[in-house]
Amino acid sequence: MKNRLSIYLIYVYTFLVCFGDFQRFGAERGGVGISAILLIILVLMHSGKVITRILSEPILKVILFMIAFSILGIPFYPGEVTAPLIYSAILLFYLAAAAAVCSISFNETHVGAVVFWAVIGILVSCIITLIDHFGVYNFPGVNERQIATIYIYTEIKQATGFFPNRSALAAFLSLLLPIFFVTAFYQNRVFQPLYFFTVIVGATTLLMTHNRSGLIAITLSCIYFLLKYLARRVHQRTVLIIAIPFVAVLLFNLVLYYFPEQLAVYSRHLYITGGLDSGISESDYSRIYFFLESLKSILTAPFGHGFSKMYTQKYGLVSQHNVVTYIIWSTGVLSFIWITLIALKLKQLFHVTPPFNGWDKHLIALKIGFGSWLLNNMAHNSINMGMVWIILGLSIYVWHRSVSESKESTS
Repeated sequence: MKNRLSIYLIYVYTFLVCFGDFQRFGAERGGVGISAILLIILVLMHSGKVITRILSEPILKVILFMIAFSILGIPFYPGEVTAPLIYSAILLFYLAAAAAVCSISFNETHVGAVVFWAVIGILVSCIITLIDHFGVYNFPGVNERQIATIYIYTEIKQATGFFPNRSALAAFLSLLLPIFFVTAFYQNRVFQPLYFFTVIVGATTLLMTHNRSGLIAITLSCIYFLLKYLARRVHQRTVLIIAIPFVAVLLFNLVLYYFPEQLAVYSRHLYITGGLDSGISESDYSRIYFFLESLKSILTAPFGHGFSKMYTQKYGLVSQHNVVTYIIWSTGVLSFIWITLIALKLKQLFHVTPPFNGWDKHLIALKIGFGSWLLNNMAHNSINMGMVWIILGLSIYVWHRSVSESKESTS
C-alpha cells in the first residue's frame, strides 16, 4: 500500500511541478508549494530507509559527504551564516528525496507513467505559456516578469511561463524535453505523436525564453542520442550525419519565416551578427569572472564558504551561473575531489551497453535528460530544482533493475 501511494505521489508531483510558481503558496520565489509538500510526505514515508539508502548508493554518498564537508567553510562566508546553512539544508532535503525515490519499487510501466505525467504537465504548461506570450489570452500568473530583449530599439518579450524567470523555465525544459525525445523512439505508435508533439511545443517555448544554453544543451544531447544509441551501425550514422545539416537548414528557415525576431535575438546571443548589447557580453564575461574569483577564493577560504551565493567586490552577492563554480566557491580546495568523484559515479550510473533491455531504454532516456541539464548548468545553476533529484533517484533505481535483468539474461 505504501509503495503504491508513493508512486501516485510521484505522478502528482511530476505533473504539478511543471507549473512552477503557480502551485506555490504566496509569491515568494522558491517558496513552499504543493509539490514541496508532496516531497516532504514522500521523504517522511520512507524516512526509515533514507539514511541507509544514501550511504549504500555511491553517488548519493559522495554528495552527502560534499555537503557535510562544506560546513567547514561556513565561517568564511562573507554574509550571514544562516544563508549557507539554509542552502545546505535544502540540498540535504533533496538528497533525501532522491533516496526516497530509489527506495520505491517500480516496474517498467510505472517508470513510463512518470515520464507520461511529465509530458502532460509540460504540454499543458507550455501551451498556456505560448498562448499568453503571443497575446491570445492573458493567463494570471503566466509570463508575469514582463522582461524583454532589446533589439534595435525594439522590445522582444521573453517567455517565463509559470516560473520565476526564463533561466528556471529553460533549466526545467532542458532536463525533460530530451527525456521525452528519447522515450518517443521507444514508445508504441499510439503515444509517439504525443511525445514528439510535446517536444516541438516545449522547444518552441524554450525558443521564446531567449536562453541559448538551454537550446544548445538539448540539441547536443539529442544528437548524441541519435548517433550513440539509435544509429548504431556505420551506414546509419553516415546517413544521420548527412541528414543533420539538412534538418538544421529546415529548422532555420521555419524560425526565419514564423519567428524572425527570435532569430535576430539568437544571432546576437551567439555573436553571429553585430549590434550586440552590453548586457549579453557582460553576462558572458561575468561567468568567466565568477569562475576565476572562485579559484582565487581558495587562497583565503581553503574549505570554501558553504553552499551559498557568491560575493565579489565588483558584483556583490550573486548567483555563480555555473554549477562547477558553485561547487568550487562552496567547498574550496576539496571541490576538485568532489567534482571528480561525482563525474565518475555519474559515468558509472549511466553506463549502458547493448543489447538493450527494457530498463536500459529508460536509463538511456534519463541519461540524455540529465546530461542535457548538466550542459545547461555550465551557464546556470539550477541544482536546487526538485525534479532533478527525482530523476536522479529514479535513475539509480532503474540502473539496479537494468543490472539485475542483464545478469538474469546471461545466467
